[in-house]
Amino acid sequence: MEKINTNGQTFFQTEEETINLYEVIQVLYRGKWLIILVFILVVLATATFTFMQDPIYESTAVVLIEKGKKGVGLTEAFDITGLSEQRNIKNEIEILKSRSLAEAVAKKLIERVYVDPENKKDTILVILPSKKELKEGIKPFAKIETILERFKEDVKIESPRDADIIKITVRSKNPKEAALIANTFADSYYESNLMMSRNESRSVRMFLEEQLAEKRKLLRQAEAQLENYMKQAGVVALDEESKELIKQLSDLESKRGETIVDISSAKRKLDSYLEQIKQIEPEFVKVATEALDPYIKYLQEEIAKLEVTRDQIIAQNPKVGSKEVLNKSLREIDEQLASLRKKLQDKISEFLKIGFASSGSPGTQSYDPTGFVKELKQKILLTEIELSAYEARKKELDRLIEQLNKKFETIPSKLIDYARLERTRLSNEKLYLLIEEKYQEAMIAERSQFGYVQIIDYATPGIKPVSPKVHLNLIIGIVLGLGLGVTIVFVREFFDRTVRSPEQLEKRGFTVLSAIPVIEVEVKLDGKQLKKDEGRNIAAHLITHLNPKSPVAEAYRVLRTGIQFAKLDRKIKSIVVASSAPKEGKSTTSSNLAITMAKANLKTVLVDADLRRPVLHRVFGVKREPGLTDYLFERAELDEIFRKTDIENLYLIPCGVVPPNPSELLGSEKMKKFVEYLKSNYDLVVFDTPPLVAVADALILANQVDGVLLVASAGKTEIDVLDKAREMIQRVEGNVIGVLLNNFDASATYGTYYRYYRYYRYYDYYGADREKGEGNA
Repeated sequence: MEKINTNGQTFFQTEEETINLYEVIQVLYRGKWLIILVFILVVLATATFTFMQDPIYESTAVVLIEKGKKGVGLTEAFDITGLSEQRNIKNEIEILKSRSLAEAVAKKLIERVYVDPENKKDTILVILPSKKELKEGIKPFAKIETILERFKEDVKIESPRDADIIKITVRSKNPKEAALIANTFADSYYESNLMMSRNESRSVRMFLEEQLAEKRKLLRQAEAQLENYMKQAGVVALDEESKELIKQLSDLESKRGETIVDISSAKRKLDSYLEQIKQIEPEFVKVATEALDPYIKYLQEEIAKLEVTRDQIIAQNPKVGSKEVLNKSLREIDEQLASLRKKLQDKISEFLKIGFASSGSPGTQSYDPTGFVKELKQKILLTEIELSAYEARKKELDRLIEQLNKKFETIPSKLIDYARLERTRLSNEKLYLLIEEKYQEAMIAERSQFGYVQIIDYATPGIKPVSPKVHLNLIIGIVLGLGLGVTIVFVREFFDRTVRSPEQLEKRGFTVLSAIPVIEVEVKLDGKQLKKDEGRNIAAHLITHLNPKSPVAEAYRVLRTGIQFAKLDRKIKSIVVASSAPKEGKSTTSSNLAITMAKANLKTVLVDADLRRPVLHRVFGVKREPGLTDYLFERAELDEIFRKTDIENLYLIPCGVVPPNPSELLGSEKMKKFVEYLKSNYDLVVFDTPPLVAVADALILANQVDGVLLVASAGKTEIDVLDKAREMIQRVEGNVIGVLLNNFDASATYGTYYRYYRYYRYYDYYGADREKGEGNA
């Protein structure tokens, strides 16, 4: 805190002024025109920018991802990761964002959308009929790469939280185009998903189709060979025992053939999976082919033995239901199978967990944000287990066929060739029928696959544009304009150290005696045509005399009253009028103050003590010499330096010759005696002095007079410099009676002093005559 002593009173003032609501309002009021200007410019710029933009339309297609619409197979049965039960929406979003799908959409659009050559600057903008209906000279609108770049900017794929839907949103200058692109994306995604869903079934169907054709050919060959042999050998039939043996062998061989087909199908599927994982994580291929647990293989072999044994019992005894012993054997086999299958399922689950934990090191693991790699690994391991089960079954069937082959060799030699041909025919026939049944099932499975994507809503052309948002932009412009204007005003206020208002001076501890409005004067004076600048300057100095009814003259009368009551204990008879810096209106103030005092019937003398740049002699139209300096240099007598003015009770002492040493002259003993003489012979002595900060002349007189009147100019005088001037006066034990604020625009200030503005207007309107009766003031 800073301690200040003024007029014998001690108070404290903080270095930083307290900011309160009143000060904020005052700053805003003072900068209102700047705020309005910035506001108008920003709003106009925002409006211009908004209305110059092309309208943008938006259309959205919505697709549903149906989680439960998936096949149930070995992968789903051992789904320890949960990926099969819950389709990851992120996967589908990535598919929609993929380049392959975007290219498919672009190709479809190229077949449908064209643009007139005159509008080449637009990409997809004018939707025309199909290629056949195009006029000559109209070419496709863009290349695929151009469309893909457009998609990156204008197509947005997103999924609402906790929902199984995906929104495909497209923006375009043409509402129909936006809807077309969104719908093309939805259709292409649906078709792609349908194709992906049918891929596995299609692969199985095509493989079975190949096998069916091959087995049909083998069956026909076997039938032809048997027929030819029977004609040549004359064999008609086999005995019952041979027929039964051939039937058993053909059954086993057909099952082995079916198992071989299953093995081939599983291998093809496994190779496809391995090829995919090889591109992402090559190390896993070796791990996957060597990682199958031996115990799993053992369980599969045991299950295969029991299943084959069970099938044999049923095949050899068609009426097994009526035989209690056989029923008991089948129940025991079923119990053993159930136990082994439970163990196998537990072991497979355990194996999968271990397999995922140990497949590759953290450094070599591929980045898998959507879980695709993890799901692929699971399919590989489960397919290997499936393949191992088929191979175990084939191994057991080979063993049984080998046993029956030994028995087959015991058939009489005459019938052995016939038996072999019949056996081959039966095996091929049964295998053909099995494969044909599987082929029909595969066809039905393929055609029943509709994917898990469903288009809920097709996009429709937008009616209203979504951009530019006129109301929002204008609101932003209004807020931004006001905010920027207020910011500029406060920044300007922060860096502005000049005096703006009487309240600002009072907060710094100054006593404001009066605030003088901006003086507006005419150039002509008393019928004399003067130079424009000179006339205005003189008129300003004599405003209280030339226009006594003006608000400015009233403000000077307020100053006179303030000085008269500045000291209640003693009367002020001598005043130094000084400013902190040049051109702040001290000479105008001293002239009008002296005139106002004289008009109050006070015998007043105005002394031009500015020995460096004297001006008062020109203001009052008198000669500069002889003057004050001539008297101090003893070049003139006392009565020679006084000038009687046209104003009653007012006398002027001009500067005289400009001396080389003004400070020494003003500090001389003769000057002190002269001051005392004036004080004793006149009611009021007013000294016009040079600026305080520039020279020491005013300080020399400060402690010889009753008080110092500091003059400040609104918007020009720096508050810190004014503080410095006060400090200098106090240092020489001078008495600052108050401050006069010049050029104060009360209409631009909100606050206490705003009433001056209203008061001056009322005074000017009514033309109150303040000259009468002022002798008692």
